[in-house]
Amino acid sequence: MTIQEGTTVTLNCSYTSTKYVLIWYLQKSDESLRFLLHDESKKNDLDVEYRERFFAFHDPEKKIFQLTIKNIQWSDTGAYYCAREHGTMCRTQSAATLELSPLT
Repeated sequence: MTIQEGTTVTLNCSYTSTKYVLIWYLQKSDESLRFLLHDESKKNDLDVEYRERFFAFHDPEKKIFQLTIKNIQWSDTGAYYCAREHGTMCRTQSAATLELSPLT
């Protein structure tokens, strides 16, 4: 998914099984997977660099878990993974790669 800097994007994750804990991760190029937030995270649980721009929405009835990123920055480029955790096991539910394009 290619987007422009300064825009807003919403990544969708859907699941069909019983909900456990839903998690969004980010993997930047040549870096390890990084925890962003889970479905019960509060604003202050997020790293300072994400608090004002990253927001999660969970609708258990529709079984969706969304991540909205406002004011996209070059540093947000990477692969985003939504995973369902059950005990020590995580299964990837959804993935999206964000790439920024220059403003024209």
